[in-house]
Amino acid sequence: MTALCCVAALLPACAQTTQQGEGPRKMEDMIHVPAGWFWMGLSADASRQFVAACTREREEGEDCPGWFQATEPRHRVWLGAFRLDRHEVSNADFRQFVQATGHVTDAERENRGAVRREQDGTWGWFMVDGATWRSPQGAGSDIEADDHPVLQVSWHDALAYCRWVGKQLPTEAQWEKAARGTDERLYAWGNDWNAARHSNSAKSVARTRPVGHYPSGASPYGALDMTGNVWEWVADWFAPDYYAVSETRNPHGPAQGSSRVLRGGSWHHSSVISLAAYRIHQPPGARNNLAGFRCAASGA
Repeated sequence: MTALCCVAALLPACAQTTQQGEGPRKMEDMIHVPAGWFWMGLSADASRQFVAACTREREEGEDCPGWFQATEPRHRVWLGAFRLDRHEVSNADFRQFVQATGHVTDAERENRGAVRREQDGTWGWFMVDGATWRSPQGAGSDIEADDHPVLQVSWHDALAYCRWVGKQLPTEAQWEKAARGTDERLYAWGNDWNAARHSNSAKSVARTRPVGHYPSGASPYGALDMTGNVWEWVADWFAPDYYAVSETRNPHGPAQGSSRVLRGGSWHHSSVISLAAYRIHQPPGARNNLAGFRCAASGA
């Protein structure tokens, strides 16, 4: 899939470190996901159906079979209880972190980021000078609003923020259970696609919306914007065949890799790519105007 893949060259010169829990421990607006089993991934039959839909829609014009094979096999996973932020991290949240710590993002360090935009009637990826979380579309642009999800943040930046508030990035398994529950739903709210009602997807507004703007799109446990708005970084390294060898209990992904997983689709993506089981990956230093994050915490 070419979506986000052209930004693979955006690797950081170095990564800042942030001390665990030195910021405000924001636990009051988190959902609780109880311990237990759930089914993760897609069956081969379901995967083939979505490959056909992906090909028909020419979603990003890419390797639909290869990307959906990474959602196989459907497998049973047990997770301990955990909590997850109800909302994606907002511009206001991230600003508080930067002001308190002096954190410099990977985009700011290199003064550029990847921007997905329409030009001459065609959507494409562009490397844009000055594209940072403060100006996500490039120099001279501005954030949509304080309550919109922060953009142009790398995996390193997301991890630093989560550590600052005494949390961590969710594992891929935690993210999927929080989004799908135990009934294997396709999207956070259920199986019927209705982007205009439930999520900011499929270019319905062609930009981000305030976090929590679609309460009817809540997941089984109450998390919002798990489908659409922005892709979300998770903790795991990516491997296309990891599900075949995944641990059964509390999996944390491959021990090493070259890219990290993102989940959930964005305002730009259609029903096929917005599936709660769908996985993409990027180098941990990559950043763009389609991706953000939320944080998790262990325990009840």
